[in-house]
Formats: sequence, structure tokens, C-alpha cells
Amino acid sequence: PSLRGQFMFYDENGYLLVNPHVNSGLSWSNVVWALFSLDHSNWFPLTWMSHMLDFQLFGTNPWGHHLTNVLFHASNSVLLFLVLKRMTGALWRSLIVAGLSALHPLRVESVAWISERKDVLSTFFWMLALWTYALFVEESRKKYGKTKTFYGLTFLFFFFGLMSKTMLVTFPCVLLLLDFWPLNRWNITNCRRLILEKIPFFLVVLIISKISYVAQQRGGFMKEMASLPLEARVENALVSYARYLGKFFFPSDLCIYYPHPGYWPGAYVLLAALLVVSLSAFAWVVRREFPYLFVGWFWYIGTAVPVIGLEQLNSQSIADRYTYVPTLGVAIIAVWGLHALTARWRHQAKATLLGGGLLLCACVALTRFEIGFWKDGETVWKRALAVTKDNYVAYCCYGIIIGQTDPDQSLVDFQESVKIKPGFAEAERCLATALHQRGRLDEAILHYQAAWNSNPDDDRPQFGLGVAYAQKGETDEALLHFQKAVAVCPGSENDQNYLGILLFQKGRISEAIPHLQKVAELRPDNPAAFNNLGIALIKNGQLDEAITNFQEAVILAPDFAQAQNNLAMALNARQQVALPSAISTNQPAPSNQATNP
Repeated sequence: PSLRGQFMFYDENGYLLVNPHVNSGLSWSNVVWALFSLDHSNWFPLTWMSHMLDFQLFGTNPWGHHLTNVLFHASNSVLLFLVLKRMTGALWRSLIVAGLSALHPLRVESVAWISERKDVLSTFFWMLALWTYALFVEESRKKYGKTKTFYGLTFLFFFFGLMSKTMLVTFPCVLLLLDFWPLNRWNITNCRRLILEKIPFFLVVLIISKISYVAQQRGGFMKEMASLPLEARVENALVSYARYLGKFFFPSDLCIYYPHPGYWPGAYVLLAALLVVSLSAFAWVVRREFPYLFVGWFWYIGTAVPVIGLEQLNSQSIADRYTYVPTLGVAIIAVWGLHALTARWRHQAKATLLGGGLLLCACVALTRFEIGFWKDGETVWKRALAVTKDNYVAYCCYGIIIGQTDPDQSLVDFQESVKIKPGFAEAERCLATALHQRGRLDEAILHYQAAWNSNPDDDRPQFGLGVAYAQKGETDEALLHFQKAVAVCPGSENDQNYLGILLFQKGRISEAIPHLQKVAELRPDNPAAFNNLGIALIKNGQLDEAITNFQEAVILAPDFAQAQNNLAMALNARQQVALPSAISTNQPAPSNQATNP
């Protein structure tokens, strides 16, 4: 059913649909961009390339993009079965764990959300690396085994996984766990050798972690929660471990976004801490008797560390997609544990098949139910509002989506978001825009300013302030804000265009020209940009340059009457060797429609 889903505006606009490096398909220049890009606060070049290939094959038809996610997820489940079967020799238990991984409703977000390609792609390489590592271990027990080949493949697949999502930094630790069980290498191999074996993996982890940290800082992901004290982050981490366990065994009220409460009630933190500490201690104590419990539990605890909230990346408390790999450890504990508890049953095999079959059927029903909430952005955020409280992000996103069909309701949603979380930059800006559209300029200005104060790296609030002050006739104040917008985002054609036009209107022609030139560079397909630049150049006495720009405008739009008239007057002036001012007095001022705001 996820194949019938649409693109979500959340992430997928910036990630995919309006990203020219991605939506133009695979090319050498786009691959180079992917290798060095830290856009969207991440480094995942293989994920970018997979999206490029999708656009190459399917264009903007979401069906094909969804299909790729589904196929990777299916492959991951098959690979998980093969890996567990090869390492443990347990056919049915491996199959049930793989079935849980394939069909559990917690998987819906990672598979049905196209932007979470990094989850399914990175796990694909994770599973391939585990497969080749199992072969490496088998070969190492032979006299002339191909250990170098399979060690190299394990390292290569691990590196590809990191190039898909940096959450794979815990992979070397998982290998050490698997060395304990089921590979049983701690008993027959020198421990020092096992650790030295993983040194190249850990060195790559250090490098990739540094790149990821720089990307997150540059993207501003760490700013919103930077003031959250360490104790609050530890509290959330402990509660998150407990909540993820709860959602694994009782998957209800799942949604795209769970707001962070800041501080959890003391009783919640205490109970979560007791749960985590007691289960960790129990797993350690019984590690010899029940090694699968030890490995499964610390697989869960360890692989969740990068996303558990100790290094808070943004304002959510948990996310269903973060369970994609960690809860595999919990599934192993559950399945192997039930097998051990029923070891003395006379018909254990039949009971296992029946119980496993019923469990997977229940997962299918729950998962299909959850997929229904992922058909489009409106449904996704409506669900989030229904199952969470004070979800200011959901109010904001839902307001953006329904703004086209119900602008009055979107205004109410933006106001509710700001009421819950004053200073939330996106909601403040959206509320300001909604008020601005209704002509409530003074109110809009207050919220534009609040948005700017919360996120000085966003040029849009300054652009909105510039337009609002210009409409109020306060051109000096408007000019100041347009200049700030351009300083923040020199590549914004809107910012450059409005600043250039306002400078022109104030008679500062020579200052306006560089900004109008920038607009023409950014939009070489827009005839109005060249026409505007030509008008400014003619005012500045640069007749030949003006003619060149008018000609470019006419080439791009042969029926562009204003550009044709300007070109004709400019050519006539040059022919008569007249002063530029003699014809420019009848020229219209540059139009702010050089771009489409």
C-alpha cells in the first residue's frame, strides 16, 4: 500500500523535489556534489545518489521512489534471515526474527517515507557487511581461508553503509558482540586480536563522526536544543529506551513526530532508569547461560546511542525510524527467549510455527493500518495531532499543508503552534506570512522579528520584514532588512531582486546594478531579470550593455512587449547617438516580478 503514497512536503521538498542536484538525475557533476555536500546537516553521498537514480528512472512519480524503499526493506529482511541462519544455524527462529523486521509497524516510517531512504539503504549495507563478516569468520577457521577477501568486503560494505547514514558508527561494537555470540570467538580467539581486528573500523568511525558533527553544526540542528542541560538529555535517553521497548511490544499511537517535553516527570525517569539498569545487570549476569540475551540487549542499547538524545540534534524526543536497527536485538531476545522457555514442550516446533504465524499476521494487520496514515502529508500530520499533545511542529506543518485549501484554519494552526512554543522559528515565520497576506502588517512584523531572532541563518524573515516595511512606505527600514537577507543568503534571487529594485527606486543606480546582475545569473531563463537589468544599465549610461540584456530578454520571450519596446528605444538612441537620459525618462522602473516570490 505504501506504493500509493505521495511525496511528503516535510523534508522531501528540500531533499528531493526542489533540489536541482538530485531531481536532475545522475550525472558526473551531481555525483561530485553528493560526495562533498553537507546539505541538510548530513553527509550521505550514496543516499543522494540513490535518489538521483530514482529521478533518472521515475521522474517525479512517487510510485517509483516508494518502490525502491520497499525493495531495499525486503532485501534487508531476507539478508537478516540469511545472516542469522548462517551464524546460528536456527532456521525457524531466524525466519521469525526476519519476519518481525519485515512486517513490524515500527518499520512503516522508514519504508513509507521516501526521505528515510537512508535507513533502508544503510541497513542494506549493514546486512551485507554482517554476511561477509560471517564468511570471514568461517574462512579464518580454515588453514588457507580467504580471510583477506571477506575482511575487505566487510570493511567496504561498512564504509558504504556510513556513506548512506552515519548511524552505522556502532557497527564495530556489534561485531564484537557477535564474536561473543553466536560466533563464539571470545572463547577460541585471543581477545586482543579481536579488538585489533576492528581498529580500521573504529578509525573510520572517528573520521565520519567528525564530518557528521560538523554537518550538524553547520546546518543548525544543534541550536534549538543547545540550551538543554546534560541531565535533561540523559533523562530523555533513559525514558526513550523504555518508550521504544513499549512501542516494540505494543505498537500504538505511532506518528511522524513526538515533541520533546524538555524535562520528564521524576517518576518516569526513575522507572526508566530502573528498567534499563536492571535489565543491563541481568543481561551481564546471565551472559554465559543466555548469551543471546546479553548480545540482544546490548545490541539494542548500543546501536541506539547515536540517536537516543544524549547529543540532542533537534526538538523531537523519539522517532519510530530510529528503531530500524536497534530493535533487531530485542527481536532476537524475544524469539530465542521463547524458544528456551518452551524447550521442554512436546510439540515445540508446531507451537513455534503456529505462534510465529499468528504473530506475523498480527504485524501485517497493524502495519497495513499504519500505512494508511502515510498516504500524504495532510494525513501524516493530522495523525500526529490526534495521538500527541502540544505538538507544535505538527500544528505548524499541518497549517502549511492546508494553507492552500483552508487559509483561515492554517492561521489558527500557526497561532496554536506559536502559543505552545513561542519562538519556534518556522511557526513564527509562517504566522507572520499569514498575517502579512491579510494586511496585518504590524502584527506580521512582530512575528517576522521573532522568527529572525530564533533562526538568524534564515533569510526569509528578513525578506518578509523588507516587504512589509516597503508596503508601509518605510523604505530606509525596508532597505536595511533586504540587505540583511542578502548577507545571509546571497544566492536568493528574491532577496537580490527586491534589494536591487529598492536601490534603483532610491536613485542608487550603481549600487542596484550588481544585485540585478546577480538575479540574471541566478535565473538565466527569466526574461524579466534581463529586462530589469537593462533598465538599470540604461539609467547608468551603459547603453551597449543595456541593449545586450534587452536582446537576451527578447530571445527568451519574443512576445515580451516591454522588453521589445525598451530594445527598440535603446537601439534608436544608439543610432541617433542620443544621451541615455533622453530615452530613459520614459522607461518603467524595474519590476519586482523578475522572480516569482
